[in-house]
Amino acid sequence: MCVIPPANQGQIYRSVIDQFITRNQEKLSLKRSFDLPVYNLVSPRDRVLPIFEVSAVGFNNEHTRALVYVGHICGGLCGRGTYHLMVKINGKWEPDNEFRRAPFCLWRRNRTEGIPAVPSRKTGAYFR
Repeated sequence: MCVIPPANQGQIYRSVIDQFITRNQEKLSLKRSFDLPVYNLVSPRDRVLPIFEVSAVGFNNEHTRALVYVGHICGGLCGRGTYHLMVKINGKWEPDNEFRRAPFCLWRRNRTEGIPAVPSRKTGAYFR
């Protein structure tokens, strides 16, 4: 895993990362437990339907910090994904800017030529 906290922040983030790893080794299934208003994730005119992926969420013991992976693949050489560390402030989840190595583990592929390649923070390899 490429989410590695600096030594001086290990105590803050270790439980979040450990629970994230454990929860994502389990087999999970989504269940409809609430109703949403009518919405479209993609337009019927779209030629390529994207695939979205979201990990299980790892929390610290106090449920004030969380780690989740979100990504999408939109066909061929199109897609991106990254891990998100979140912190709960005044009852609202926000990006955790205290993590000294954020952003991290970003990957991106572009299906359009002419867009510069972006290095992966995880491997250093370049993706288009």
